[in-house]
Amino acid sequence: MATLNRKRIILGGIVAGFVIVIAEIATEPIIGSLRSEWLAELGLAVPSEAAMAPLLVMPFLIGVVMVWLYANLRSRYGTGPKTAILAGLTVWFLECFSPSVAMLATGLIPSRLFFVLAPYVLVVSPLAALAGAKLYRDPDTSATTQSAGATIATG
Repeated sequence: MATLNRKRIILGGIVAGFVIVIAEIATEPIIGSLRSEWLAELGLAVPSEAAMAPLLVMPFLIGVVMVWLYANLRSRYGTGPKTAILAGLTVWFLECFSPSVAMLATGLIPSRLFFVLAPYVLVVSPLAALAGAKLYRDPDTSATTQSAGATIATG
């Protein structure tokens, strides 16, 4: 199994996270009002900004997972945008679509919210994965390694 470049996974994940956050800020007027209506229907108050602050970390964690998945998929599917999009779609399916379908089926979210959120995240996830994957590079294979006390170039 190939060694992964952890620093590049984190760097790419941060960039992917920023893409997600920017998209969330841009769509807040639309999605935020739908969420507010949904919470009101449930008899719940809209969470305060302080209560929402921990959720700001989630896009960055999701971004790191996307880039980690991309780095792992490269050996099987190759380097490039198709693999990055596959990583983004996989994360979308696991992080958004599957839980949202379950919540829709059980009546926890209204269909109008589902049919806005699922397509929105379907677009944002691959874009975020593309941005994060753009920064990923395998570890430098020309670096030196220690073997039996001697330094050997591996490139």
